[in-house]
Amino acid sequence: MAIVLILLAVQSPLRIMCCRETQKSIKDSVKELIENQIKAMGLQGFFRSLTTEIRGKNGSRFLFEGLREHTVDTIKSKEGVDIAWVEEAHTVSKRSLEILTPTIRKEGSQIWFSWNPESRYDPVDMMFRGKHVPPDSVVKMVTYGDNPWFPDVLRKEMEFDKETDPEKFEHIWLGGYRKAKAGAYYAKGLAKARADGRIGHVPHDPGLEVHVSFDLGIGKTCSFGCSNGSAGRSATLAASRARKKRLKKGCPGTPGSCANAPTPTRR
Repeated sequence: MAIVLILLAVQSPLRIMCCRETQKSIKDSVKELIENQIKAMGLQGFFRSLTTEIRGKNGSRFLFEGLREHTVDTIKSKEGVDIAWVEEAHTVSKRSLEILTPTIRKEGSQIWFSWNPESRYDPVDMMFRGKHVPPDSVVKMVTYGDNPWFPDVLRKEMEFDKETDPEKFEHIWLGGYRKAKAGAYYAKGLAKARADGRIGHVPHDPGLEVHVSFDLGIGKTCSFGCSNGSAGRSATLAASRARKKRLKKGCPGTPGSCANAPTPTRR
């Protein structure tokens, strides 16, 4: 992405704003990345690096901003931007998107988002990979297979992850969503149960008690499970996670006792 922006800035005078959600200082920006690419391309004579921006001989400028620090009023000065590049876009809040999007309004201007997907609930993911994509948008999934200059050192790392940790391989190298946060208690156990074929459809036995368990998460998340059985004999009827949903009545076999999360999975 940086190389493409540099080439465009050489061809014509552009005002390019490089953004991240949080930028407490210029050290947190992609300024060093841009500088390194300029050096690698032999364009040090064309660009001049200042304390907070990079300028080209033809009038091109690279600006670096943290979106969280801005308000609707403070970002108005960026209305003349030709291209806004939002790096690590999966960390950008909905508030920041709502401030940035209407600000880049110059005729022919563009906003580029680049990110490695974390969750389908991340605002940028919902914006561009949800049911309704903004007009005039181009969404492209790019993996290591699309990189003709993919180095051998990374290929070895990729092959190792593919062999030893399929979920990590899918997330890091194929752009899949992160299936479990690092350190999640039951992630590996559930993966093994799925691999062993121990997850499937089981009937509810009305002659046995139904036990309901909750695990309160961070913010507005909550996990719950309903198991049917007694000591030495038990099967999980349903397990799911409610996100930003109010707790409602209704769970298999236990009317009015647990959260009714969207599309619970029967097991």
